[in-house]
Amino acid sequence: MLLFSRLTTWLLIAVLAGLAVALLYWPLTALFAHIPLSYNEGWNGFHSLRLRTGGSLYPPVDAATFINYPPLSFYLTAAIAGLTGDDIVAGRILALAALAITTLNVGLAARRLGAAREVAITTALAFFCFVALYFTDYVGVDDPQWLAHAFQSTGLVILLGGRRDWRTLVIVAALMVAGGLVKHNVLALPLAVTLWLAFEDRRALLRWMIAGVAIGAAALLLCLGLYGGSFVDQVIRSGRTYTTDVLVLVLRMQAPHLAPFVIAAAIGVWLSRRDPLGHFVGVYLATSTLVGILLMTGSGVIYNTLFDLVLAMMLGCALLLAQIVARGTADRSRAVATALAIALLAARFVMLSPNALTAYASVSADLARQPEWTAAIARIRTEPGPVACETLALCYWAGRDSEIEFFNFGQRVLLDPGYGAAFARQAQGGEIALVQRELTGGAKRLPPELETLLADRYRLETNVPAALYVPR
Repeated sequence: MLLFSRLTTWLLIAVLAGLAVALLYWPLTALFAHIPLSYNEGWNGFHSLRLRTGGSLYPPVDAATFINYPPLSFYLTAAIAGLTGDDIVAGRILALAALAITTLNVGLAARRLGAAREVAITTALAFFCFVALYFTDYVGVDDPQWLAHAFQSTGLVILLGGRRDWRTLVIVAALMVAGGLVKHNVLALPLAVTLWLAFEDRRALLRWMIAGVAIGAAALLLCLGLYGGSFVDQVIRSGRTYTTDVLVLVLRMQAPHLAPFVIAAAIGVWLSRRDPLGHFVGVYLATSTLVGILLMTGSGVIYNTLFDLVLAMMLGCALLLAQIVARGTADRSRAVATALAIALLAARFVMLSPNALTAYASVSADLARQPEWTAAIARIRTEPGPVACETLALCYWAGRDSEIEFFNFGQRVLLDPGYGAAFARQAQGGEIALVQRELTGGAKRLPPELETLLADRYRLETNVPAALYVPR
């Protein structure tokens, strides 16, 4: 029985590892391909390119240049792009590496929560498989979200080591701030640490607050010193509209996938209620849910605000599995309990393993149409007049500037209608020679009056693989 239980445990782990490898196939295949994997890829690529070629990272706001992210990811991407020659490919490499680091940190954190080695490995693999199955738009895609979580989850692993002296808390605070210098929406974990220390260790809380405020203030002053008022205009004063439409849609799509794991995590927290680390996971689970939901009301925000919730729920699942394993007292019963615990977590993914064949169907289809994407890029490159790309990656690979950045420009016009007047005159006069849209008719990133103007003044030239419009 002992040998059988251990073999079963490692067989289940091997199945999860196999699923993880299968889910990596399409992101790795598309890594160097000139096909757009998300709206943000070209946006991130242009900013990294400007930095890499000696331009200002935060120039004055104009119709084509909105940069409302903090600076750190662009420096790291630009450094890698110096080797690859392609900022979008560099961003994809960095994003995959960051997801790998975050996955590793989930396993290390599970160990520090008291999980056995096998349980910790299973938790890490389950985390990766969940992300790769349900959040495909952020796997191997040029977006800095996982980089922010890589920094902060590294800080979490250090914090869970148990030491709360000045040195430890300064390092943890620095890593949390580093995450914030990548994306300023990673608020849940620092908030959870603050609330947890407020209940568990007031002296450590004081050290944590002093370290966090000091490092955060120093980082802000450094940004102001390096970039001046443009940093304030671009990042701090950047405005957007708010809506619950995306929140409702995302929760409707993701809640059925999240719910079983959140419930399991809540049970794990309850069973570990006498353990201070169990308290932390409970606080993290609550703050990540609340912060994720609130942030998702911002226009243009999708399910990336739920990534902290996925981290927290997997750590809660690790607590539950650790409690099951702890029920075994002798080697044999402990091995059986370990196999049972891992089977409970792995079963969901084993059932979902056929989905690995279809999770990246759109990426597979775009790779098959790569000659068509190449032709679209060439069309944009050779157009002698001004161009506007909704899918900025196409303008990036064509070596052309886009007259506007559709989403942030649209948000600015919604908040300040007069801001769109110059673009409206260009469109009315047919001055933009080629307009590329993600979809026929556009993805509605502009206010209705500008969408109507483009529909009236431009005709469809082709819609394969992206919609290209020319003046009537």
